[in-house]
Amino acid sequence: FLRGDAPDLASGMRAARWYIGDEFCERRLPSDAAVERWRRAGALKGDRITLVTPPLTGRGVARATELVSRLADRIDGRFEVVINDWGLLRPLKGLRAPGLEFVLGRLLSGSYARTGMPAGKTVPKALLRELAPLPFLRRMGNPVEDDMISDEFSEPFLRFMLENRIKGVEFNLIRHLLGARDQLRRNSLKAHVYWPYAFLAWSRFC
Repeated sequence: FLRGDAPDLASGMRAARWYIGDEFCERRLPSDAAVERWRRAGALKGDRITLVTPPLTGRGVARATELVSRLADRIDGRFEVVINDWGLLRPLKGLRAPGLEFVLGRLLSGSYARTGMPAGKTVPKALLRELAPLPFLRRMGNPVEDDMISDEFSEPFLRFMLENRIKGVEFNLIRHLLGARDQLRRNSLKAHVYWPYAFLAWSRFC
C-alpha cells in the first residue's frame, strides 16, 4: 500500500502492483497532494495501480468519484478500482475513463457467495499439494482439507457482475477463492486473495 506521507516508497521499491486508498475508512482516501506526489515519483503507471475504496457516505461517494476521475487523467493505461459500496458503482460507470476496471471488494464478495461444496465437487488434490507448503498454513495447522466447506457465486450474480463491467473479485479467505475459482475462470474474471491475515469486522467509525 502507498500512503500519502511516503512518496519515496514508490520510487525506491519494485512492485508488480501498488495499492492506494483504504477499504475501511473513507477519511483515508488519498488527497490531491498525495496523488500528485505519487505521480511525480513515477508510481502512477498503468496496469499496476489499484485504488481501494471503503463503504461510503453520500459525501464519500462524491469524493471517491472525483478521485477516480483525477486518477484517470493522470494514469496512462488501465487501473483498478476496488468497489466495497454499490453506491459508488453507478457514478463511476458514467465516467469517461476507458482504462478503468472494477473489482468487487472483499467486504461485498463474501455476502454474495453461497456456502456449501457443490455435489460431487471436491478441492483438487493438486491445489491442496500446492497450498500445503505455505508457511501461514503450517502455522494455522493446515486447515485446507478435502472435505472443507467452500463458496461459489450464484449464476444471476455472476451475470450481474459481468453486465456491470466488474473484471475481478477480491477474497478475504482462501476458502472463498477455492469455491469460486472455476466460475471466475469460465467468465474471465481475475481473483485477488488476502493472506495470511483476514478481516473479522469493520465499522463506519474511523
